[in-house]
Amino acid sequence: MPFHFPLQPVLRLQQSLEDRERLRLALIIAALNKMNQHCQRLDQQKLKLANGLAERLKTGMAAAEIHFECADLAAIEQQKNNLLQQKDKLEQQRTAQEQAFREAQRKRKTLESLRDRKLEQYRRIQQRREQERVDDLFGLRRAAEC
Repeated sequence: MPFHFPLQPVLRLQQSLEDRERLRLALIIAALNKMNQHCQRLDQQKLKLANGLAERLKTGMAAAEIHFECADLAAIEQQKNNLLQQKDKLEQQRTAQEQAFREAQRKRKTLESLRDRKLEQYRRIQQRREQERVDDLFGLRRAAEC
């Protein structure tokens, strides 16, 4: 009789739940990476704009142009602040999702451990039965020889 683990459907469910939580975590991490890249682009854009402004101030420029450039810098800074707020929310989601993933992983490992113990118990029983058969055959041969 082959090994049968009665909780195998539950184990498969736990594996799929763990996979789902891992995927959700990966999506959050991807979104965080995308936000970090966007923040870096904004920083580069702000630096380029500030350097351009500094160069143009050396040669002289109208007050309206200075005001316009400063407004652009402020807009970039506002965008970055908004991104940082969104990033903070995503970081909180990532922390919660990591916890959900670890919990799903723990549940799966618990079921796998139970399955492994049951499999080992099954193997020991099968070995014991095989040894009993061998012993019975030996006993029968021995009795037949006498």
